[in-house]
Amino acid sequence: LIDALVWVKYADDFLAEAEQTAIAAAADAARWAGPIPLADYTLRAATALRQVAGDPQREDAHLASIVVRLATPIVRRAALDACNVASRADGEIDRREADLLIRFRQAILAAEQ
Repeated sequence: LIDALVWVKYADDFLAEAEQTAIAAAADAARWAGPIPLADYTLRAATALRQVAGDPQREDAHLASIVVRLATPIVRRAALDACNVASRADGEIDRREADLLIRFRQAILAAEQ
């Protein structure tokens, strides 16, 4: 879930405080209990995204790995819903965020076929 949220919210290469708050709220709502603190996990997710950014093939592979870890259709749809909510956390959805939401939705649909 956190990786999916970072996928969408890190579109502008920055996580604003409102975005970080939205990610934390989604993690709390999902009762996320990762092996490391949420802030550290979020930083790792952003770092992983930076490493693939700008290379469409690597971005697609990274997105596919996120979708695979969202193990069931219900979990995938909940993650997409959380991303849609989080995308509005800073009061606006920029074009890159909207594009990433579309790619995430398409990856989920492809995984379910």
